[in-house]
Amino acid sequence: LAGTLEGLVRAEALERLRGAFHVAGLEDPEARALQAREADLVMQVFLALFLLRLNPADLHAGSFAQTLQSMEQSSAYWPSTVMWLRDLREEVLGRMEPWEEVSFEAVARLAEDVDFRYGALADDECNGFREDILRYQRGATGRVLLSAFYGAAVYNGSWQFSESRAYLRDLGALDETDPRRPSVIIPNYIHAPSNCVGSSAFYTVCCTNHCEDLLTKLEREVASPYASPSRVVELVQRLPSSTVPAPRVLPQRLVDLLEAVAAEHGGQVPLHGRLFAQWMHFQFPRDCVHPHLSGTQQARRLRCHAAHHCYGHTHNCHDRLVSRRARDSTERAAGRAEDSREGALGKANDARLCHLSMLWLSTSRLAEHMLPCATCLRE
Repeated sequence: LAGTLEGLVRAEALERLRGAFHVAGLEDPEARALQAREADLVMQVFLALFLLRLNPADLHAGSFAQTLQSMEQSSAYWPSTVMWLRDLREEVLGRMEPWEEVSFEAVARLAEDVDFRYGALADDECNGFREDILRYQRGATGRVLLSAFYGAAVYNGSWQFSESRAYLRDLGALDETDPRRPSVIIPNYIHAPSNCVGSSAFYTVCCTNHCEDLLTKLEREVASPYASPSRVVELVQRLPSSTVPAPRVLPQRLVDLLEAVAAEHGGQVPLHGRLFAQWMHFQFPRDCVHPHLSGTQQARRLRCHAAHHCYGHTHNCHDRLVSRRARDSTERAAGRAEDSREGALGKANDARLCHLSMLWLSTSRLAEHMLPCATCLRE
């Protein structure tokens, strides 16, 4: 199965490469050698088609130059991405002058490497994006007040934080437990499908889910889909993340919640259910997604997100922010006063647990957005 999927991915990449030649105005690429500078242009188009989720069959030959120019002007990351493509070309094909020739087969080999390695580059962007939003979080709750979220875009230059309140709600990234002070759930926002930077028919490049790494470590130790509450507590107390240190002693409130989960399942904690995912969010609120109940929110499918994002989470259309500046100004002004009061109390662990406890729901029905992303891609 893995070999079949790999073959399909390679075939799709080759088809996209031929489309990139067409869009770049370079017809019959297999009939003649290319100059190195032409290969650089093709690689830019090849990657841009993936990031923008465009079908080259819908584009006219030679029509993409304006799109690349727009990406260079509007995206803080595209110029460094172009440099990365050139460095990769030199690594794979060797250093060459712009006019030196390169075969179609060599360019196809380079395209495979671009597809294979781009995820690591995108994850570097994700880490910067994650660090940026964590600067505005409210205490240790893994949440950013909505007023601070928009304030970061308008006043602090973090222009990617500009999604509307309704859109955040649809993504499952809006916490309205306190309707007077709604907040953005950081991991839900980071791992929303809209923040994936590109997709094909077979895979999507998204931010690394650090909670999956934590769960993998637990699975390795437990070697079972179930574990006793005491065993889970023992392991989690020794389990660090980038935002939660270890070793540590878990608050009794979290232990009680875990024991309540076990009580509903014959004394054992199911490690792959909604309740344990919810508990992990309580323990690692900046790393683990808060799992919503089925039917309580509507995570939009990937095909819808292209209409809202120009180029992933770091390349949103500038006009979205401009139009947002006039919206909800009253809410932001009121929120800034709230922010100053929150700052004094935000670091208190008791406040974090109090807030999160309000969110605990003792049911195991997962929301649709917790299902594998391949489901979204097939629809």
